[in-house]
Amino acid sequence: MPIVHVDGVKKSHMRFEFTDAVVSLPLAEDATFQDVALTCRNLTRKRHGELVSIVVVLKSQETQSADSVTA
Repeated sequence: MPIVHVDGVKKSHMRFEFTDAVVSLPLAEDATFQDVALTCRNLTRKRHGELVSIVVVLKSQETQSADSVTA
């Protein structure tokens, strides 16, 4: 799963690409990989086709407060 830091992005989000649809959702600042996995499972059950990729876009660290940045 590629994780991309992009300048100018106001909110972090994730995009699930299926053979039949693309679903983009906001990503909470405290989201875990388990949250991403559960969302993926729920979307897969809705029959959007086969999962092709998951893209996670994080807002740049300069725009995040020091308290919310984790390694």
